Amino acid sequence: VLHEEGHLDCNEVAAEIAFHNPKIHFVWNSTLQEIKGKEEVESLVIKNVVTNESKEVKADGIFFFVGMVPQTEFVKDLVACDKKGYIKVNEKKETNVPGIYAIGDCTQTFLRQVVTSAADGAIAATASERYVKEKKQIDAILTPDSGKVAFLFYNPYDSAQIDVLTKMEEKLGETYHVIRQDITRQSLLYERLQMHNVPAAAYYENGQVERIEESL
Repeated sequence: VLHEEGHLDCNEVAAEIAFHNPKIHFVWNSTLQEIKGKEEVESLVIKNVVTNESKEVKADGIFFFVGMVPQTEFVKDLVACDKKGYIKVNEKKETNVPGIYAIGDCTQTFLRQVVTSAADGAIAATASERYVKEKKQIDAILTPDSGKVAFLFYNPYDSAQIDVLTKMEEKLGETYHVIRQDITRQSLLYERLQMHNVPAAAYYENGQVERIEESL
């Protein structure tokens, strides 16, 4: 254990269970310096970080543990992290900065295993692909000469919202170029405008937002 006697990096319940396990022998203020052996582990060299003394102990094997300190120093001033340094993400692995995603053990997650990190990667890959595609579509629509454009945001799983949008589309059709946005699949603009309710509408003229209406 790297720390002084009695100090373990785990919760108190787990520590008490470990302390009362007769099969566990603790070596305090120490770190692993070397693993010795040919085809198999034969011994370990353990270094005391206080005295700098090293000693060799026999061992038949070793379990590696990656530790609990996230290596996120290089992004701590870029994306939101918690007090321990883990990156905050949502269910799509998005950080608080649009277009930046984080996955795996460096994020706030319940389980830190290879299989969960791989799943995180699949989610982030799909989400980032949709983000890039949607951003290109929005940028192509909201140009300086795009005229009047109305985005109508809705949840397709609510039939009442679809009825509201149909009426809105008929009402706005002569003045605006109307674009429906299914927020379950196209949420970039909705989130960028910091909207919270649907059905809702955002009105643009030549690429600039004029007004926003929520809860139509």
